[in-house]
Amino acid sequence: MTIYLLDPGLRHMSGHHMHMVLSLKAALAARGQSVRVLGHRGMSADHVESCQAEAVFSVGTYEALSDDPLCGPFETLLAGGPALAADLRDVSPVDGDVLVWLTANPTQVLATSLCLPRWPTRVLTLFVGALPIIGLDAVAWRFAWRRMPGGALKSVAATARMMGQAYVDALNHPVILCPSTHESPVRDRRGAAPVVIGVLGHQRPGKGIQHIEEVVRRAGPEVRWIVQDGGHDAPGVINALSAFANVETLRGPVVDWNGLLSRCDALLMPYDRAPYHGMHSGLVAEALSGGMPMVFPDTPALMEQSEGGGRVAYSGDGPDAMVAAVRDLVERFDENASIALAQSALYRTRNGPERWADWLLQHAAKSLSPGI
Repeated sequence: MTIYLLDPGLRHMSGHHMHMVLSLKAALAARGQSVRVLGHRGMSADHVESCQAEAVFSVGTYEALSDDPLCGPFETLLAGGPALAADLRDVSPVDGDVLVWLTANPTQVLATSLCLPRWPTRVLTLFVGALPIIGLDAVAWRFAWRRMPGGALKSVAATARMMGQAYVDALNHPVILCPSTHESPVRDRRGAAPVVIGVLGHQRPGKGIQHIEEVVRRAGPEVRWIVQDGGHDAPGVINALSAFANVETLRGPVVDWNGLLSRCDALLMPYDRAPYHGMHSGLVAEALSGGMPMVFPDTPALMEQSEGGGRVAYSGDGPDAMVAAVRDLVERFDENASIALAQSALYRTRNGPERWADWLLQHAAKSLSPGI
């Protein structure tokens, strides 16, 4: 059996995608599995070598191929699906192989439906749902899913019940719960002085980076900050923050993602509420794993995901709520850090690359067994 880890979001030598792919590949290889990693064709030669990956995909996980406010998701779907299918023209799985879309979206589902007629029937395709599935996105998912051949071996997985139910509602198909893949180094952060708060990752629309300058100013000079613009999405904000003596700014990808997480005592996720109403955050999972307190909006999905671990969740939108939450976090920091550390141990009993690899192999064995 060969396991294909398919990730069009794997493009840079940093962040969630690279860390996730390397961790999962190592866990599966340790279990004697043959693994092929397929990433974005924009990967550098060094990136391809470090991941032992193949630069295949022309359409990224988060890439919109249309900016039309009404039919944009469908134009992206109809253009992106055939493009990804063409990218997979040299991929020829055999009976018993498993293909895993690690951060699935409708474009990848449509691409799979176009490839399945030329693939053997005993190939399992797994779509790991981690992106929001609301409004037109839900319709795009249903449209693509209905084009999957009826006899195809296919599964949809999610890491929590609320997100799983959203996929059930959209697809009219069962969804299985799986462990989270995210893991980060554990550190006891009690006693941190000054407290260093990270605002990390790509700052795409919906991530709330536009609020950070005001939050930093009003939170006070006693708080230290590390603010990363991982995808060069907010250069104006980073330029403004560079003037603050208590802020370290990072432009672009960071190779040592775990090292960056370890430098932070807490994380602020200043997300817009609408996209994260039903969507989880990789940073929340990494904070849980590493015993790191966190601040984020009290959306249903993030509250479910965070499991009560060292969190200060704020209501409302904008800097006022964020500043109050940051102050609360800092004032009760050791209490929050103690809770986060205890929650980390619980998280690790159920999640992380090792748990996910065991789960995948069990699910594949059941799905591919004779008579299924």
